[in-house]
Amino acid sequence: MKPSVIIISGVAALLLVGLFFTAIGVSLPQTRQVNNAEGSTLDITSEQGAPLALLVLGVPGLIVGLAIPLYITLWYLNREVKKAELMPNQPMELLQIGGGGASEQNVPITTLLLNNALAIVVGLGVVMVGIVVVILLATAL
Repeated sequence: MKPSVIIISGVAALLLVGLFFTAIGVSLPQTRQVNNAEGSTLDITSEQGAPLALLVLGVPGLIVGLAIPLYITLWYLNREVKKAELMPNQPMELLQIGGGGASEQNVPITTLLLNNALAIVVGLGVVMVGIVVVILLATAL
């Protein structure tokens, strides 16, 4: 038998035992160290419950909220990779701008962007890192 099946079966058995004790009204022995609800781990006040509920509901909501755009982005990138695999191999030409030749003056902007994609992405990355460093330095002061 696989170890994962044993572990899952053990957890399920513990949950069933707990459900049985809860259903028949028998509570497991508990040690009460304080009588104040604010300091107890067994009791909860409304001031403690509201942030806990927001945390329990908010964290999965944020995870799903971040997962959806990530999924869409990865799906789009995968689609583009599959398109690129079907195209014939072509050598990559970098930095086509500024040659001054007559043939380069009538090149559409989309072609210039596609030919210089690596330089644009690296440049944007450097700018973003610079912005983050400036923000971190500004908040540290």
